[in-house]
Amino acid sequence: MRFSGLPGWDVELWKYNLWVSTITKEIKFNSAINLESDSTNEYVLVAEGTMGTLYANYVRLSRVIISAQDDGRIAFFAYQHQGTTTCTFEDAWVWVLDE
Repeated sequence: MRFSGLPGWDVELWKYNLWVSTITKEIKFNSAINLESDSTNEYVLVAEGTMGTLYANYVRLSRVIISAQDDGRIAFFAYQHQGTTTCTFEDAWVWVLDE
């Protein structure tokens, strides 16, 4: 999310296309997210049991507890608070980590 030049992010739980909660409790900000025009950002979510660890551009953003463990989907969402922007998502992957 971009709020007047601030690099915001959060983790949310949605069920049946309806918002349930914001797992991070609020929108968070981190300068590891590059907001420059034509920039590239790499995001990683490592989910281990009920714990999720989030990274942006190799910087750990946070750890969150994911209490709802159900089959579901992982989604990415880009948001510009004011004005217009273009965002392209490429190379989304899901790996199963060996135990």
